[in-house]
Amino acid sequence: MQTKTITTYSFAELSDEAKETARSWWREQGLDYDEWYDCTFDDAKEVGAVLGIDIDKIYFSGFWSQGDGASFESNYRYKPGWRKALRKHVGGDDLKELERIGVELQRAQRFASYQITASTRQHGHYMGGMVVDVELGDPPGGDGWPTLEGCPHLWEEPVKDALNDFAHWVYRTLEKEYKYLDSDEHVDEMLTINEYEFTAEGKVA
Repeated sequence: MQTKTITTYSFAELSDEAKETARSWWREQGLDYDEWYDCTFDDAKEVGAVLGIDIDKIYFSGFWSQGDGASFESNYRYKPGWRKALRKHVGGDDLKELERIGVELQRAQRFASYQITASTRQHGHYMGGMVVDVELGDPPGGDGWPTLEGCPHLWEEPVKDALNDFAHWVYRTLEKEYKYLDSDEHVDEMLTINEYEFTAEGKVA
């Protein structure tokens, strides 16, 4: 019986070429788990709730094909105080986009005395396909909506567009998180803090 001694190296001690081999190994298995998007899902549901979008389930595929996207099952109704609450949750470009979506929803609601409700569901072969059903609730006076029923561009279409825009925002947020987790910076950090040992070629020892 022979005993072989193998010299191992930390990630920082590897050559540039060996580091690329180590990164490739991590990428092949490092994101091969469902939990990587759980926090993003939770954040999207929290932000959606602020806007009045009660999300039950999120679907997505990405991030390489033309049919990639995100959709969700939800129920929507107007949420008073959404703008102030939103500013406590997000900032920067996200706040700008989400405020725009909130304003579009509010503008549509004003035409119907804030009685619009909607539901969404995933539809079709692509995860980004989403059906939005919009309804008018009972008017305060009980006389129907004669000025709105023939003008879907005032309330129905804006709500559909806004909810689809929110789905696009969810997808972009997922894509941003994926790219970060797949970046050299993050991969290098994971290989270092987990104290993996490698051969000189960059293979896990």
